[in-house]
Amino acid sequence: MRKNLNTLHEKILFMISLPQTAEFEAYKANVSECINKLREKGVDVCESIHHEDLATISQYNIVIIVAHHDTDDDALLLADGKLSMDDFVNSIPEDFSGELDFSSCYSASVMKAIKNRCPNCHIQASIHQTTLALRLLAYPFVIDIVNEDNSIEYHDAYMKVLDMMLEAASESSESEEEQPDLVKLGNQLSSVYAPSEVKRASRFMIQIILHYDSESGTILAIAKGHEPDTIWRGKLLDNLCEGDIFSVKIRFDSENIYVVDDENAKHNEYVKQITVNDEVVEEQIMAEVASEFIGSSFWTIIDLLKENNWVPSFKFKIIVSDNESKIPAEVVVEIPNKGEEGREDEVMKDKEIVVQLVRKEIFKNEEEARLYIQFCRSANSSQDVAQHTKMLVNKGIIRKDKCKRPLWTILRDAKLYIRKEANWDKMMP
Repeated sequence: MRKNLNTLHEKILFMISLPQTAEFEAYKANVSECINKLREKGVDVCESIHHEDLATISQYNIVIIVAHHDTDDDALLLADGKLSMDDFVNSIPEDFSGELDFSSCYSASVMKAIKNRCPNCHIQASIHQTTLALRLLAYPFVIDIVNEDNSIEYHDAYMKVLDMMLEAASESSESEEEQPDLVKLGNQLSSVYAPSEVKRASRFMIQIILHYDSESGTILAIAKGHEPDTIWRGKLLDNLCEGDIFSVKIRFDSENIYVVDDENAKHNEYVKQITVNDEVVEEQIMAEVASEFIGSSFWTIIDLLKENNWVPSFKFKIIVSDNESKIPAEVVVEIPNKGEEGREDEVMKDKEIVVQLVRKEIFKNEEEARLYIQFCRSANSSQDVAQHTKMLVNKGIIRKDKCKRPLWTILRDAKLYIRKEANWDKMMP
């Protein structure tokens, strides 16, 4: 039976563990402010989560866990090292019957496993990347609501606070007296991210992300999650409102740089329409530097379509360097003859992928995984890879509970599937 949420202060636990990296440096002030407010309200706080700390959560009615999810290894980064998501699930006491707010990117992937282990608990998780800055602002208000009204459940209180914050952001004309406890997030702006240096015969990503200015640190982490070498290149527009529609045109000052669309076709110019909503909007444009490219750099130019008129926005420079070897095996480009050295590199890379697929239990054995990678290498498009994968899932060759985020991440890193995760998920059963 579910515990009564007539919550005493000592029955609430807030646990947080973030990596000591530059990407998360911007969160320090937010984390410190959130923790201070929660402690003032009597909430127990665990600032650096260790594996053994998870065994203590049964004594609480509400547990909030904030930790970075390393999607490459499918593991949480805790103070004492990485903890696989499977081990995380097994670390939760089976008798836990309270509310668990698991605030990590893609945490919904283990909701079912947690529920199977702790059938009397209630779980709040995310199917997307989490917006940490916004959550840290929300938690103190959520705790106030569940403490003041024992009839409201944690999830309902959380959603109520988010709705109020977004409403406050859109109604910027309201005075602070009318909304004394809410933080004005401001209107959305658009940031552009791209690497500063790329190699010939390789692909890179241009990212356009719409977000609130208070979330800049979070957005950098999101951008680097898709392209580790990316940096902030500038912003397109400020003061965007929900429902706004605009278009961007990507072009290059060299004929040997292309934008690669979702169907793997190459374009010297590419237009993308973007619609603003009340969440983080991510647009990812894949580009390719041809092996024939001559020179040491090129300019990327982004034009904007506003009120039916194209206007120049800005441009940024990207350095081009030579590959240390001929053509990296992980880069999918059409080369007539890679030579024996290139082929050996590709074989070694494929063996590593096969081992990874079996180790993460996506495939039952290496032979099935090897045949799958062989197909992916020879496929004409990302669409073909997704359709073939769906067929193998339906046949039981690929585990259904592993076919989305875990498999997509491996294929993305190997450049065997270049479309967005959302496109991949739509194709999976």
